[in-house]
Amino acid sequence: MSMLNHKSIGTRGFRRALGVATLAILGAASCGGGSGGGGSGTSTTSSSSVGGSGGVSGPSAGAVYTGCAAPTTPKHVFYSDPVNGSMANDGSQAHPWASLSAIVAAGKLPPTAGAAVASGDQIVLLSGDHGALSLNNAANSDFISIQAAPGQTPVLRGITIYGGSHWAFNGLTIQNLNNGNYTFGVRYTGDNFIFTTGTVLSQPDVSAWTQADWRQKALYQGVNGQGNCIAITNNTIRNVSFAVGVGGSNVLVRGNTIDHFGDDGIDFAQGTGTGTISNIEISRNTITNNLNIGDGNHNDGIQGWVLNGTTGTNVLIDSNLVINQTDPTLPWAGLMQGISEFDGAWDGIQIINNVVIAAAYHGISLYGAHNATIINNTVFGNYVAPNGDVNTTWIGVFDSAGSPPVNVVVRNNISSMYSLVGTGVTADHNVLTTNPQASFVQFNRTTFQYDLRPAPGGVQLGYGSTQLAPAYDIAGAQRVSPITAGAYQ
Repeated sequence: MSMLNHKSIGTRGFRRALGVATLAILGAASCGGGSGGGGSGTSTTSSSSVGGSGGVSGPSAGAVYTGCAAPTTPKHVFYSDPVNGSMANDGSQAHPWASLSAIVAAGKLPPTAGAAVASGDQIVLLSGDHGALSLNNAANSDFISIQAAPGQTPVLRGITIYGGSHWAFNGLTIQNLNNGNYTFGVRYTGDNFIFTTGTVLSQPDVSAWTQADWRQKALYQGVNGQGNCIAITNNTIRNVSFAVGVGGSNVLVRGNTIDHFGDDGIDFAQGTGTGTISNIEISRNTITNNLNIGDGNHNDGIQGWVLNGTTGTNVLIDSNLVINQTDPTLPWAGLMQGISEFDGAWDGIQIINNVVIAAAYHGISLYGAHNATIINNTVFGNYVAPNGDVNTTWIGVFDSAGSPPVNVVVRNNISSMYSLVGTGVTADHNVLTTNPQASFVQFNRTTFQYDLRPAPGGVQLGYGSTQLAPAYDIAGAQRVSPITAGAYQ
């Protein structure tokens, strides 16, 4: 082991080959549901102990970013039953309306003037095919909540809302039932959007798909939210190309499980190339089993970028589990990178308590960042290079287009490699080891089984510093001195 302050090694590595459409759209998990870096394990406290970024509040309708509104008790409750309901009914529980798409077609939702369902109301969905929900300029003064009835499994083909305000969705399954459509599961622009406790997928079983099938049939992106006060929490997203994409301000992406995906796990960036990107929390997500579907994308677990001279600010990436492959039978395993920001200017990024097992150079990488921290992370690779080298995944801090990093702290991490520029970076109490099998409870690149808790006698035990260390680890355990390097205390 060693305390590191290395000079930069290697090159920038893989870069994204993005078309204009991808940048414009922003194509697009849960660490056991425990508490994050500084949280208490509840949905009402901040998950940050290093700088006060992030935080959530709200009732069972879903957590939201600190300061954002959350749904309260609905004024009126309507019911929708696509099997036995009728639009001739009054929408009561005893006499439900038909499917959600039929409700929209009947003009009972905003923006239709005088719609029966108004701000502050709720629609409860029963099991069945509800079609697709598509709305434009549906801005409410209070939340309209659409949620699954207890024990029911309503299925929608997609949700698309442009220019929306105050919409909350809870417990819904979004599935592309028209095999062959190449689109979004959920796409939202506007403000005050909540999508929680849902399931988003292209098809339940894609085991027979070829790479061409993935490119042609998979949902382009599971959930995409652009605007102010966006919350995407506690969902399961699988069998899609990109999983989650967000942009704007006051955004929470927490507790989602992303599995078997063809491109990126979570992207945070400007959706149009002209907006802002600030106050972003990405925490407690689980991202596993990335595929190479042959579309030329460089795949990422979590990635951010900004354009046109804009500076992204105040980003917290906390207590995420990002593993390229845990399924031994995974076809065409992707060469997924871990957590990174490559393009544009960033000020105030905290990357804490994450576990990353990537299959490329970039385990955690920052380019040209200002006032950033990379603290108490565990980063290794599961890719075996042609020359047999298995220690090619790094924690890295680099210049961006000639602009050096400023005030970046790299501390209390454990990794097999570090690549740090010589200026603007403070690096200390980092463990370098090329033998992760001896440091963790389980680390098996052959069977893809990993338990990254420290093994008895692990070199990381007690090696960390208390300075800026998150108060809690990835599992929600309180950190006490002596501090252990890595994501687990």
